[in-house]
Amino acid sequence: MFNKGFLVYKVTGKSFETAFDTLSGPNRFEHGVIQVENESANGSSLIKITLMSDLPVTIEKFYIEANYRFDTDDKIFCNGYQSWTDSREFAIDEKMKPMWKLMGLVDLDRIGDYLIYPYSGKKGRLHAFGCSYIRKNDQRILFIGSISEDSGYTFISHDVSQNRIQIEKDCKGYVCSGEYRAFDIAVLEGCEDAVYDEFLRLGKTARPKAKPAAGWTSWYNYFMDINQDIIMSNLESFEKHRIPIDVFQIDGGWYSFLGDWLIEKKCSFPGGMKYLADEIKKRRITPGLWLGPFVCEKDSRLFNDHPEFLLKNENGEPIPTCWQPRWFKGSAECDKMYALQNSFITGKGLRQ
Repeated sequence: MFNKGFLVYKVTGKSFETAFDTLSGPNRFEHGVIQVENESANGSSLIKITLMSDLPVTIEKFYIEANYRFDTDDKIFCNGYQSWTDSREFAIDEKMKPMWKLMGLVDLDRIGDYLIYPYSGKKGRLHAFGCSYIRKNDQRILFIGSISEDSGYTFISHDVSQNRIQIEKDCKGYVCSGEYRAFDIAVLEGCEDAVYDEFLRLGKTARPKAKPAAGWTSWYNYFMDINQDIIMSNLESFEKHRIPIDVFQIDGGWYSFLGDWLIEKKCSFPGGMKYLADEIKKRRITPGLWLGPFVCEKDSRLFNDHPEFLLKNENGEPIPTCWQPRWFKGSAECDKMYALQNSFITGKGLRQ
C-alpha cells in the first residue's frame, strides 16, 4: 500500500531531496542508505525504515505515502495528540479547524497540537498521532499504527480530495550520523478485535486486563472551586442514592500551587487528603487524586527553591508549556505552567 517515500535533508547547509521505494531495500542515495524491511501477508504489512549515514545528515522531512481511494461513507478515526485534541471518527468531508490568531497572542496555541502540526482548515484534511483507521461500511477497518514512538511522534495524514495517506516522522532538525530507525509501521485490515490483537502482538504486549470502571471527578462541575465540604457532599450523595462507582477522584484545586504536590490547601481541606481518602475507602470506592508532575507555576516552592529542576531555553529562561487560567487561583490567575527537565522528572530530583 505505502509504496513510496521521501527524505528531505541538509548536509553542510546544502539542501537535498531523495525518493525511495518502500517495498524493498536498500535504497542508496548520495549521502547514505535508506534500509527498508517490508513484511506482507494476507493484506497486512509491517514496514521498518532505517536511515544510515556516515556523515551528519540533518533531516528536514521524512515521510512515506500511499494512494488510497476513499468512499463517501468511510469514517476516519484520528487519534488526538492529548486530552485537549479530538480522538474520534470523522466523516470524510469534515475539517479540523485551525487555531484562531488571538489564541497565539495569549499562549493558548500551546493547549492543542497547533505548534506541532500545520492545520489547513480544509474539508477532508485530517491528521492523527500514532494510530488511525478507516472504517468501511461493512465495519471492517484499515488500521495504521506506529509500533514504536521512540524516534519521534508519527503523524498520519489523510487527504481525501487527493486520495492520499501520508505517514511522517516528527524529526525535523534531527542530525543522523550513524543509524536512525524512523518508522515501525503496521498496516492491518480486518475486524476490529483481530486487528487490535495483531497490533498488540507486533508491539510485544497484550490487551489490558483491567475491567471497565465507572467513576466521578470534581473537575467538570467545580473546576478549581472545591473544598472539603463540597467533596464530602458529593461522596455522601453517591452513597445515599446508591449509585455504584469504582473511582471517586478529587481533581484540581486541592493543592497550594502547581508543583507543590505535598502541600495541601489547608484552609479549604482542614482534614487533608488522607481524611478524604479514608472516607472514600469506607464506602468501598477507590480514591483518586489529580496532579501534574511535569509542570509547576511561578508561585510554587518548586519553582523558587529549585530553579535547577526547570527546563530552560538557550538564554537560561524557564520555558512555559501552557496557559490554562482554570488551573490557577489568586495571584497566579493568568500565569503559565513551566516544564521540568526530564532528568528530574524520572530521577531522584522530583522526589526531593
